[in-house]
Amino acid sequence: MKTNYLKQLSIITILILAVLTVTSCGESANGESKSEKEQKPQVMDNGLTIKFPESSAGLKQITTTPVKKSNSNVSVIAPARVVSSISTGTNDKIFLFESGDITTLFSSYRQNKQNVQRTTGNLARIKDMFENHAVTGKDLNDAETDAANARSAFSEMEGKLRSAGYNPMEIETSAPGTVWIISDVPESQLKEVQHGEQVHIRFDSYPDRHIHGNVSAIGDVVDPVTRSIKVRVVLHNPPVKLLPGMFCNVDFGNPVDGIIELPLTSVVSVDGKDYSFVETSPGEFVRKQIVSAFSGQDKIIVLSGINSGEKVVTSGSILLKGLSFGF
Repeated sequence: MKTNYLKQLSIITILILAVLTVTSCGESANGESKSEKEQKPQVMDNGLTIKFPESSAGLKQITTTPVKKSNSNVSVIAPARVVSSISTGTNDKIFLFESGDITTLFSSYRQNKQNVQRTTGNLARIKDMFENHAVTGKDLNDAETDAANARSAFSEMEGKLRSAGYNPMEIETSAPGTVWIISDVPESQLKEVQHGEQVHIRFDSYPDRHIHGNVSAIGDVVDPVTRSIKVRVVLHNPPVKLLPGMFCNVDFGNPVDGIIELPLTSVVSVDGKDYSFVETSPGEFVRKQIVSAFSGQDKIIVLSGINSGEKVVTSGSILLKGLSFGF
């Protein structure tokens, strides 16, 4: 009897301990979930508004800065390369190009130009002889055909050179020491480029030299793949040796008054659109779509979307981006 009693007592004790353990674990789990829930930010208005509790650890990752309008430069920094140069030869100017194809094209252009002059002169002579009954009508038709073919071939060569960013007439009339650069400017930033404006050029071969040139032409065609326009920059007697094919960056900078400038860390991009986050009250942030322009290596200029005096997030934007867009 005593043995059975002890066995029953042991079983009851084990059951009580088990119940107490489960209850304790449940309370512990519920306590952790409650704590996590208290620290979890609220995402509202389809991600437009994010609110953090005061105890949230995420707030420690976010820094804001009040912004105000100031004066700065809107920079359009576009990749470029030296495409041609002129030097003095023994008897004539030497034209150098970045590729053999352009060299061949320019040579064909000059040959066809001479052919136009020859066939045009010949046609004038045949017309005069025809009026004096010295040649037949067939001779006149042949001369007119030759002249027309020469003009067509010449126009074709000129068109190909212009589509590649060259002005063959300007090249022929330029003085030795002239260098041409072709820059590919994004379509969206073409408004910042002005014909004749002075630009700053930084070459990979001369990273410490600041070289200046002038915009001599802006292309008429948008590249359907890159959505860029070719802009030609001319340099006269540059202070360093520039060879066709050299790479560089051209800064089409323009001063602008009354703009808001932000560090690049303030901006996030989603589906080709730029956004910044503004703190509207302690721990509460609102996403705003902005229109911006490049201002330098680590800054952008806000053209619209942010107002002076607002507190913009300068660090922690990636965290807010993930919460706002559900990444």
